[in-house]
Amino acid sequence: MDDYELRIKNYELEDLIKQNETAECRCVGLWVETRPDWVDAEEIRKLRSYGVTGIELGVQTTDDAVNDFNKRGHGLTESMEATRLCLNAGLKICHHLMPNLPTATWESDLKSAGFV
Repeated sequence: MDDYELRIKNYELEDLIKQNETAECRCVGLWVETRPDWVDAEEIRKLRSYGVTGIELGVQTTDDAVNDFNKRGHGLTESMEATRLCLNAGLKICHHLMPNLPTATWESDLKSAGFV
């Protein structure tokens, strides 16, 4: 175990958050990444309590046929709802897209990225 691990080993997350409030160098923005189908009001409350200020949603594609084929477990509806919940909670948001997934086309990728 190195010195850093020894210094934080006995702290709870709440202690570290409180310590950050008055630290000389503070974390003022915290981003996390998650899947759209994991986002609900309870999860957002938890993330906000951790000090999260932004979220990257793994949308992958807005083409439900491509999401279905790739067994993503979510589609455009879940991505839109997760985006709405995050924005209403005041989180900064970005979407992670994955062009060239199996069965995706040049046109479907351009549409997902908002170019068509």
